[in-house]
Amino acid sequence: MKHTGKPVRRRGWWGFTEGFYNRVLQFYEWTLRGVLQHPLFTITISLILAVFTFYLFTVVPKGFIPSGDTGLLLGSTEAAQGISLDDMIKHQNTVTEVLKKDPNVAILRFDRRRGRSKQWRQ
Repeated sequence: MKHTGKPVRRRGWWGFTEGFYNRVLQFYEWTLRGVLQHPLFTITISLILAVFTFYLFTVVPKGFIPSGDTGLLLGSTEAAQGISLDDMIKHQNTVTEVLKKDPNVAILRFDRRRGRSKQWRQ
């Protein structure tokens, strides 16, 4: 097939994505030309944005963005393969009793999936 030099117009999804890509590329070329034609303006704006960023860093309260600590700790207990359900419940109860004695534990929940039992302590 001979290439005529004319751009091939595609239809459907391919045409949509190719058209979108070409518009983004044209916008990039336009902005790049503007930046290269006005280097002093570009540097001035960059410095203003840097100074404003450092200003906001000093003004915005430090507790404004939460640290992400929810105070929640998840854990699980494991036992040797082949342990009976009754023995697993005993081991789980031992772990639960140790955690209940810790003054730093406000709420405790454990779940035995096979036995379908749940216990809460507040």
